Amino acid sequence: MEDDFAQSRGADDLFSDEIDPPEAPQYLPTPAVLSAENIAAHTSQQEAEAT
Repeated sequence: MEDDFAQSRGADDLFSDEIDPPEAPQYLPTPAVLSAENIAAHTSQQEAEAT
């Protein structure tokens, strides 16, 4: 039982370490999300002009 608790606590610690620094989650995905949105908007704009 102690081992299970230690394991689950270790997983929680790893997870909280990942989400604790706001710089990483907020900064890293943002350019990818923005470029994906820009590509989608650009593509739909081209399709609208083509029709």
